[in-house]
Amino acid sequence: MLSGANLSEQYFTDRQDRYYWFKNNPALSGFYSGLLQLIESLSFGLETSPNGIKHVDTGLSLRAGVPDPSVEPKRYKSVFKTTMDAFWSSFLARESIQTAILTPSNDTVVFPTCQVGPCDFTNDHQVVDTALATVPSTETLHITTPYCNFTEDFTNIMFKECQAPQINVIVAHPTANGFFKGKGAHTLIPWAYSSFLERFHAVVAKAGQMARVHLLEYERPDWTFHAKGLWFEFPKSNTEQTPTGVSVVGSSNFGFRSAQRDLEAQAVVISQNERLVNSMREEMTHIFKTGSEVSE
Repeated sequence: MLSGANLSEQYFTDRQDRYYWFKNNPALSGFYSGLLQLIESLSFGLETSPNGIKHVDTGLSLRAGVPDPSVEPKRYKSVFKTTMDAFWSSFLARESIQTAILTPSNDTVVFPTCQVGPCDFTNDHQVVDTALATVPSTETLHITTPYCNFTEDFTNIMFKECQAPQINVIVAHPTANGFFKGKGAHTLIPWAYSSFLERFHAVVAKAGQMARVHLLEYERPDWTFHAKGLWFEFPKSNTEQTPTGVSVVGSSNFGFRSAQRDLEAQAVVISQNERLVNSMREEMTHIFKTGSEVSE
C-alpha cells in the first residue's frame, strides 16, 4: 500500500488522505522493500550493530562503513547518493522494459520514484516535472497538496510547459490543517500556509494565469486534509475504448521541503484499465467536491 499518510489514529477517522493498494506485484513490492532496507542501512539504529560506530551524544549507532552525518556530512551525502544510484540502476536493469513495472493485467504501468534532496537524489522531482510537461492540451490537470508552497521550478513548469487549458489546485483550508488545533507555535502553522496560498495567488495573477489556474481550499466540518498527488488523462484514440488515466500518489507536497529537505517516495500510475481509470477519476472528484474556490 502506498500513501502519504502518517497512519496515526486520525487518519482512520476524520483525515482525508489517499491510499493505493497494489496486489500481486512482487517487482513493485521488491522495489519499496529494497528502498526501505537501503534507508535503514544508512540510518542511525537504537541498538549497536556489530563493528558499528556509536554516536557519543545520542548513544545511537551506525553500521560499519557508514560515515556519521553530524561529523562528515559531505562524505555521508556522497555515500548515500552513490548507494541510491546503484539501487536505482539495479532496479531498472531487472525490469525488461527498463522504465516501469507492469501489472499482471498488462494494462497498467506503475513507475516508482524517490526523492532525497539533501543527498542530491532527485528522481521524483524529474519524473513529476516530466509528467506535468506531458499533460495534453485538451485535458484538465488536478493537483492536491495540504501545504501550498510550490517550488519555483514546479510553478514555472505548471505555467510554461504544461499544456492543460485548466489547472485545478486544492489545498487545506486553515481549519482543515492538521496543526489547527495544535498548541504553542504550532497554532501559527495553518496561517503561515494560508499566507503562502495568498502569495501563490499573487504569482498566478502576475503571470496572467487567473483564467487557467483555479485555487480551492478543502473545508469539511471536523475533518483535516492531507491528500497529495495529481491526476490527468490522455483522451482515447480511435483504436482505444478507454482514455489513459495518470495519477501520482505518495508523500510529496510538491514544495521546497519535499524537493530539498525530506525523503519522499511516490509512484506514477498510468492505466488503460477502465475500472481503475474510473476509480482514479472518482477519487479526484471526491476530493475536489469539498473545495471552495479562493477569491481575491
